[in-house]
Amino acid sequence: SEPMQTSLQQEALVTDVSFGYQVVDSGSPAAGSAEPDAGQPKPRMCWRQLAMTVVDALACAALWLFLSRAPAFAVWVALGALALLAITWRVLKHRFRSVEARLHGLPYTCGYATSGGKEVFVVSTLHISPRSPEDVRAVLNSINPDAVMIELDEERLADMSGRVRIRPQKQPFEITTPGQVAMSVLTQRAVWNAEQGGQRIEGGIVIDESDEFCMNPPRADVKDRLLLASRGAPPPSLSDEGQGCCAALQLSGGPFALKAHMAARAGAKAVLVVNWEGPLPEISLGAGSLRSDLQIALRTRSMGFPPIPVLLLPHAEGDQLRSDVRRCGPGAVHGSFRVLEDDQPRQTIRRRLCQSVALALSGIIVLYGVIECLRVDAGDEFLVAQQVAAQLRVPCLCIDVDMNRLCSRLAATALPTPRNLLRAVLSWLALPRVLLQTCFPSREDVDLPGTTVLHFLSFRLRTWFAFIVAGVCAGCLVGFILMLVGRGAEGAAEHSGVVKPRDREQAWTFIVLILELYLLPCLYEAVAASRDEAMFQSLQAKARERNYRRLVVVVGAAHANGLLHRVRSRGV
Repeated sequence: SEPMQTSLQQEALVTDVSFGYQVVDSGSPAAGSAEPDAGQPKPRMCWRQLAMTVVDALACAALWLFLSRAPAFAVWVALGALALLAITWRVLKHRFRSVEARLHGLPYTCGYATSGGKEVFVVSTLHISPRSPEDVRAVLNSINPDAVMIELDEERLADMSGRVRIRPQKQPFEITTPGQVAMSVLTQRAVWNAEQGGQRIEGGIVIDESDEFCMNPPRADVKDRLLLASRGAPPPSLSDEGQGCCAALQLSGGPFALKAHMAARAGAKAVLVVNWEGPLPEISLGAGSLRSDLQIALRTRSMGFPPIPVLLLPHAEGDQLRSDVRRCGPGAVHGSFRVLEDDQPRQTIRRRLCQSVALALSGIIVLYGVIECLRVDAGDEFLVAQQVAAQLRVPCLCIDVDMNRLCSRLAATALPTPRNLLRAVLSWLALPRVLLQTCFPSREDVDLPGTTVLHFLSFRLRTWFAFIVAGVCAGCLVGFILMLVGRGAEGAAEHSGVVKPRDREQAWTFIVLILELYLLPCLYEAVAASRDEAMFQSLQAKARERNYRRLVVVVGAAHANGLLHRVRSRGV
């Protein structure tokens, strides 16, 4: 029911370069586009896809037949020969590097692609590696690009760098007082105001003298009017019944969402909040912690956005407005504004709660939580890219999807639909081909195993300890969840008579194995392949908008080759 689902359905093409299969949504407007320079991948012949599937199936069958029938000695000899050939291949790849890599002295972790006279340098990183920031610094200083692009969205970059998030445009608010000239005031707006973007809201302004902070449903007649309240919450000793949960929120300026919910229950059109002394905040109102939002949800019995907008007025103008309303009477002073629209990511409480639970159950919170507790920095390469870009006076742009779109992709790919089931089968059939490409990468691609080894060699003792502990903890959590799901499914099958008691352990093992075989390709599609496509489209749009000729892209190693393949085949 979220708007994000609609945007996901409108995506024209989803391409998985690593697996080589392409799924086209024929219902989307872009699927039938005949414009060759539209930035979309060229449709492939069905016969070519069918032939690739047949070859993959034969290779997969041959591989598993060899592993299951060949003697253990023969398997080990084959693996040893493969490892020796892979090492020899990398020695030759490093010796006969491309002219661009030798000319600019690029590190081994950097890939290069060119198309239409434009150059793209992709730095593949490992987010906890001490080598990653140094590689980024070396590439930027040697390339001197027109722009730098990083694998983050604006919100995550702001959280990492500690700077102010996206500064929203101030909301103009018009005040008409009897006997005076109409005036306009710039106000700060709440995150959820854009849910009513484009609507014009107007009405008389009133004050509830019984509760100036609007922490309870107003007793005054506020129906179809604008309610004027003070920022913050009353002291705990003066709190009315039920306000105890809001006392802890005083330091953050009071719960704006709570004011909006309470005023909406009495029929108000909007809430006008008078700010404390000092400038207005730079960020939108209502961006509180999950804990404070849950407290408000318990108080209001609502997990969605407040139904009416909130505006924060400057202290001087707000005090003057309060005096005029009291002098002229309730509703005599008139206020109006047209709600501004924006594309800033916003999340309801239910979405934030679902995302937090999903990230916790997937082990991601445990993984990065342990790493952070052990004081190992993650993602320093992005901060270095931002700093060096500022020194070079070039823009540093974010090209990754936000958390809303990422979680929506995870939910869409995890559902056992026929399309997702077919993708999982085709992905496992492509395993021999993917392994071959990984062992013997082309000269233009990034060597993922070799890059990973170089990053591992740069690990310090603390980094190794954090990496191992975090991996074990996250793996144990995910394994425990899979065990619970498998035990539950096995118990239901045994209770219905499908599984006999003596086959209990074998059935549980097969259930967990089937879950893993299905979920692994789905997670790859959501976390890697579809993000590669989204980041490429963002890169392409930003490069065309400013006509950048030379770009440096800083991404995780798993995304490097996906971006390089798209740049070579579709251009920037």
